[in-house]
Amino acid sequence: MGAVGAVVRCSSGQLRVASARRLSSVRSALLAEAEALNEWVRLIPAGTQDHIVAETNCQVLVSLWKNRGIHRSEIATIRNEVEELVAGFTSFRLMYIRRSVNHAAHICAQHSLVSFHDFV
Repeated sequence: MGAVGAVVRCSSGQLRVASARRLSSVRSALLAEAEALNEWVRLIPAGTQDHIVAETNCQVLVSLWKNRGIHRSEIATIRNEVEELVAGFTSFRLMYIRRSVNHAAHICAQHSLVSFHDFV
């Protein structure tokens, strides 16, 4: 069992929306991180024209995203869903950040595990 947390902020850093969702089964940490990215992208309103920067504390996910044309991995299906969702954005970039900086998303995921509830 696991959970994903996602936090969307505007360019000034203000919180726009947060979510948490329990995962009934998690085959790997990488799949959980890919699910978190998918959740995060789905929180961004359709038609958004802003330049979108997604942050994750999973270096492997960032590497697979940057090299998605040459790598096949266990996250391929999720990655394809995310690619379709971000195709409408002006620009999209996935970047690595330290876990300590990703604290809000981590707290959301932990809340979902403890409370047994998903939220947006």
